Amino acid sequence: MSLYTAEKLNQIIESKAVYIFDFDGVIVDSFDIKRMAFCRMYEPYGKEIVNMVNDFHFFGEGGKSRTKKFKYFHKIFLKRDISSDELDLFCNEFSKLVKNLVINCEEIPGAYKFIEKSKINNKKIFVNSATPQNEMKEIVESRSINQFFTDIYGSPNSKLKNLEDISCRYNLRLDDAIFFGDLMSDYYAAEVAGCDFVGIGERFDFDEIKKTSSINYAFIKNFEELLI
Repeated sequence: MSLYTAEKLNQIIESKAVYIFDFDGVIVDSFDIKRMAFCRMYEPYGKEIVNMVNDFHFFGEGGKSRTKKFKYFHKIFLKRDISSDELDLFCNEFSKLVKNLVINCEEIPGAYKFIEKSKINNKKIFVNSATPQNEMKEIVESRSINQFFTDIYGSPNSKLKNLEDISCRYNLRLDDAIFFGDLMSDYYAAEVAGCDFVGIGERFDFDEIKKTSSINYAFIKNFEELLI
């Protein structure tokens, strides 16, 4: 679904100097890997809790960091706070479950080719993920795509804070940037920051965006739509 023809959307994207990409579900097909890992972490608490964790990723703010998710799931679903030691254990176990799977999973169709083309065209290219920053850098390096990116951003900072830091550190205007994301939380970060947005996939509340949007936006299935 897009508001523009592929040719027009490409013109809009190519007019921007800065490309910022979420990672899971945007560059690599890892959304379900992480969703299922979160569900597995809560299997000891019963099927009802697992179902709530699963639903959160489809209908909630799936783009939060794992630290914030574990705090939220314990507080809202288990009705108790998670201790610092328990949080560390959960985060470490989660990393063990997903890191190698994300390193080895398939790319989103056309993503690498689009990013390589953008690098050749001298775009400033960034990753802005909810994955812990050091882990995100390790994954990008292990997939041998680190040469394409000006910098890699992750948690503990929010995606909005990362957008602001990219602008400040590299002296870049966010109205000259476009953010590629796959969740409503990515869209909201782009809207607050004032940069245009391209949504990947269908995990969006399209009606809500139509009613409230203050930025230019479009939605595509994957990057093959842009490789014309």
